[in-house]
Amino acid sequence: MDDPASSQPPPLPAPPSTATELQLPHPAPLFWRITAYLIDWSIATVAVLLLLRWTIPSEHPTALADFQTWISETYHGYMALFSASHSPPSSATIQAFAEKAAQMPQTVQDLLAYVAMVQTLFFWAFFTLSEYFTDGASLGKRICNLRVASVSGFGRPGFFDTFFRSGWKAVFFCSSSLPLLLIGAIDAHVPLFNKRRRSWHDMISRTEVVDARTDPWLGDTVEEEDDVF
Repeated sequence: MDDPASSQPPPLPAPPSTATELQLPHPAPLFWRITAYLIDWSIATVAVLLLLRWTIPSEHPTALADFQTWISETYHGYMALFSASHSPPSSATIQAFAEKAAQMPQTVQDLLAYVAMVQTLFFWAFFTLSEYFTDGASLGKRICNLRVASVSGFGRPGFFDTFFRSGWKAVFFCSSSLPLLLIGAIDAHVPLFNKRRRSWHDMISRTEVVDARTDPWLGDTVEEEDDVF
């Protein structure tokens, strides 16, 4: 009679989870990630300044002169307030100076809002295009051997993921609104508190900045659901 145990199928091999985990690219070192951003930020800022130099005279013809006047009056008022030639100013005098300094001309307010809008839109387009058409490696990231990767397969991110990721950075890092800038500052520190060093803008866009020197997925295809663009 046959042994029942001999008729059982052989056990399935264990899934190669350990090997897969060992192949994950390393998260980008924070120092090089900051350096890469500063390089890209400097390039984009120079381009924005050239654009503003061309557009401000026609869009806000008197704003620069009004801004210089406001700065000069505020500076001289401050120097007169704390001049060593008289006794320390009273709290009422300081409050009056602060209220006067806060009365920024409307033309200057409109200029600052215009600059913030141009910077935000330009940075949004700059980071979207420079990361999407270079497999996630903008010039700054390429210099620092980094790459933005999709967390789904670690190929290059799709267009919409790159678009949302770049939009978050542009809105919260270039805004003239203090609350938005505060959110951006908090977002910049989020990588300190998670293992894969992901910021909020990485999480919402399903991306991760990785060290390209440890990246076996370099050159993979884009996620299919983003190819509809």
